[in-house]
Amino acid sequence: MSYKTWMVTPLLVAFFTPFCSANDAAWFPNTPMQSTMEALLEKQPRRAWQELTLTLSQNQIEPIHWQPVKEAILAQSNCGHQLDTSLSAMPPRLTLSFISRSGFSSSGYQIKVSTEETRQGGHFSLVTPQGMSLLSGEIEPHTNYQEWETNELITSPEAGVYYLKYNRNELPVVVSRYDSNHWLNRSTIDSSQIQASLPQLNNGCAKPVVNLQWFDSEYNQVKNKKALEVTSKKITLEQLQPPPNARHLSASTLIFEYQPGVKVEYIHRISLPFSNRDK
Repeated sequence: MSYKTWMVTPLLVAFFTPFCSANDAAWFPNTPMQSTMEALLEKQPRRAWQELTLTLSQNQIEPIHWQPVKEAILAQSNCGHQLDTSLSAMPPRLTLSFISRSGFSSSGYQIKVSTEETRQGGHFSLVTPQGMSLLSGEIEPHTNYQEWETNELITSPEAGVYYLKYNRNELPVVVSRYDSNHWLNRSTIDSSQIQASLPQLNNGCAKPVVNLQWFDSEYNQVKNKKALEVTSKKITLEQLQPPPNARHLSASTLIFEYQPGVKVEYIHRISLPFSNRDK
């Protein structure tokens, strides 16, 4: 069932006015989002998150209608930190990354799952809202860092409820839709500048950051990332001094949020020219 004509954003304003209380919940429209919004109004972000996850898994609702609700829940729960139910059977520090990329010869998307400081191993799989297994692997115990990536995707991953399955556990992950391809672009006028159009979020999470990264011929990172300053939607690159073994240069921006058992990242990366590139 689709509810494209129902606009949720105006109702969210009421959540944060001093004249609105839990007794006012009855005036919400009778829609699939009603229980979620009532819990949010009552300042119960954990229950609101459970209701949102259930609603999105059972109904087809355009992201424009539910993403503001999701952001409000994250804002009430310290960027999602307070939503965590501490599932002891899940590996610690599990991260799900959605990556968009534009380069000299190709553009595309990837999804990555990574873990840090994992104490127990097991099989995992990432399942799309349509029930298709997108990525799977074996998590090795007592390993500092592990990652798995999909092959290059032609289209942007869809928004909705994904499921991250680990052994006998199943984590629902609410994935948003962002127009990340416009976050960073190379200037067509001045090669020393990057045009930035970073997202303005209201979820209580950290603001987007932009970093410069060098890579060798095998795309292994060379040296540490360098933070770049964004001024008036422009980033001016200083005189570049590439390491001797650098063959690729990119700028990337990142936003992130926390959901129960997982950190979710949205990343956009662009390739940049430099003098060592063709050596």
